[in-house]
Amino acid sequence: RILAVGIKMIDRATFSALLPVQRLAAAANNDAAFLQVTLSSAPTNRQQTSATEPTNLIKNGGFENMDASGAPQGWRIATYRGQADHRVVPFGRGGGNCLQIRSNAGADTSWQTDIRVEPFTDYRLRGWIRSADLVNLDADYGALLNAHLLGRKVTNAVVGNADWTPVECVFNSGDRDQISVNCLYGGWGLSTGDAFYDDLSLERLPSIETGMGKSVDR
Repeated sequence: RILAVGIKMIDRATFSALLPVQRLAAAANNDAAFLQVTLSSAPTNRQQTSATEPTNLIKNGGFENMDASGAPQGWRIATYRGQADHRVVPFGRGGGNCLQIRSNAGADTSWQTDIRVEPFTDYRLRGWIRSADLVNLDADYGALLNAHLLGRKVTNAVVGNADWTPVECVFNSGDRDQISVNCLYGGWGLSTGDAFYDDLSLERLPSIETGMGKSVDR
């Protein structure tokens, strides 16, 4: 459709290149069809939302990709005290894989992965945890997630017999350009029982936020 702007005739492509103030001036001299073009050229809410959707920095946070040894790609076992079994099991939230840690005698251990981050930047760590007969012996927490070696940047913990529970914390990366994220079992002490972890995510925050995470110097 050809539209009139003052005494000049323009097509849709030319109109789209006009500055906002030029569009307003043009609209004053034209009919409703011109206004329709104006509205159709504006981005929709869906387009704006998708452009700003946060990126999950944790690779294989759903544990569906396995390496040749049968371990989840990008993840390793880190044990601090005690003994535990570490497995990938098909009991995830959506029917896929999840991580499991089990100890009969007591353990302080984790599944761990490394992530590149920007220094002095705020991040939100999220995930889901389920527990079965999980008991703290001398542990401070139970089953939780944490940002390793940044002080006690930890999520809320799950103990006892709990269905899938969302956990999260917000923290600042300090002067680091790489951090480690733990699916932590025990936590500064020993626990027994079963813990399951699934659907982890780490997102960069645009500004400082407060949340359920705690910061306690170790």
